[in-house]
Amino acid sequence: MKEIMPVFLIHVVACALMCGVIWEVQQIQYPMFKHIQSLPNNLFKTTVQFHVRRIQPIVGPAMLIEGITAGLLLVTEPIFLPKWSLMFNFAVYIFTIALTGLVFVPMFTRLQQEGWSESLVKRLCNLNWIRTVAWTTRLIVLVIVGLKSSVRVL
Repeated sequence: MKEIMPVFLIHVVACALMCGVIWEVQQIQYPMFKHIQSLPNNLFKTTVQFHVRRIQPIVGPAMLIEGITAGLLLVTEPIFLPKWSLMFNFAVYIFTIALTGLVFVPMFTRLQQEGWSESLVKRLCNLNWIRTVAWTTRLIVLVIVGLKSSVRVL
C-alpha cells in the first residue's frame, strides 16, 4: 500500500495540472480565437500554430503521466481506493484522450490549414466544455476519494 501512494499523488498532481490547463484554455485561449477573427488569415493561422506548439509540451507529458499512473492504479488496485473510483477515473481519462485525438486534433489541423472559421471556432469552444467538465470531475473525485482514504492510510 505504501508503494502505490506516490503513484496516486503523482496522478492527482498530473490531473490537477491538466484541470488547470483546460480551464485556462476554455476561459482564455479558445475564446481569444473568436476575438482575433479580424486578423489577416495567415496571422490567424500563425496564432493557432503558436498555441499548438506551446501547449503540446505542457499537455503531452501531463496526459502521458496521467495515463500511466491511471493504468497502474487500475491494475494494482490499491486497498485504500474504491474500485469504482479507479474504473471511473480510467474510463473518463480514456474518453478525454479519445475526444482530444479524434475531435480536437482534426479541428486544430483544419484551423492551421484553412484559417479562420466561425463555425469551427464556435464548435471548438462549445465542445471543449465536455473536456473541461470531465477533467474537473475526475479531479474532484480523486481529491474526495484521496481525502476519505487518507484517514485510513495515515
